[in-house]
Amino acid sequence: MVWWQPALIWSRPAWLNGQRAYDVSPTMRWYPLVTFWQVTCDLAASEAVPEGHGHRYGLMPVEAWARIVPPDGWTPQDTERLVAYLRGRP
Repeated sequence: MVWWQPALIWSRPAWLNGQRAYDVSPTMRWYPLVTFWQVTCDLAASEAVPEGHGHRYGLMPVEAWARIVPPDGWTPQDTERLVAYLRGRP
């Protein structure tokens, strides 16, 4: 839960305004104190979510960093090899 913070107790989070991420329920509303506890309880189950949700980034950072600040001479094939290696496939 990247956006968990104590301020959820008393203020509506920005991530509930406007268009929401695809994995944020359109029916979720902010209620003082209640939303804080809902999100806090979600933390307990955060390891059960698929990669790409919560703090389960999986190998997404490998591909992101390779695009943002690749080492000199780094190629897309290097990224593919690194991802395969980290997944345990030679």
